[in-house]
Amino acid sequence: MIQEMFTSSGESVKEASFVRPVLLVFLRHFGCVFCKEGLHDIAELREQIDQQADLIFVHMAHNDVAEQYFQEFKLKGVK
Repeated sequence: MIQEMFTSSGESVKEASFVRPVLLVFLRHFGCVFCKEGLHDIAELREQIDQQADLIFVHMAHNDVAEQYFQEFKLKGVK
């Protein structure tokens, strides 16, 4: 349920969606080739996406692991 989803900073995904459109990106796992390809593609489109919506990634990794991947793909600051 979306009302039970929170970002790594504790922000409610539901509340964030009322403020601005949200693009939820579901990742299988960070070792997945297709997920890495998706992160690369999103990074290339980041400026355009940021103009229209907030990026929120849904994953099953620990936050420190996720943050390493986000930095690697130049997606620093995503939720």
